Amino acid sequence: MKIYRKIALVPGDANGDGKVTVADVMMVVNHILGNSSSNINLKNADVNNDGGVNVTDVMGIVKIILQN
Repeated sequence: MKIYRKIALVPGDANGDGKVTVADVMMVVNHILGNSSSNINLKNADVNNDGGVNVTDVMGIVKIILQN
């Protein structure tokens, strides 16, 4: 029997903890630098929805944090 985990779409929440914080910024930066964790949620990390995760997404996550 397979157990499925529901993953919420929260733009910027790269680590999947339900919040957008500096920890998400660090996870995305590490991903860009090639030190990626297998736990990164790439869909949430791609805040500009261009199909990739890059520095533009890091800036988007920082903007989300500053707006909250």
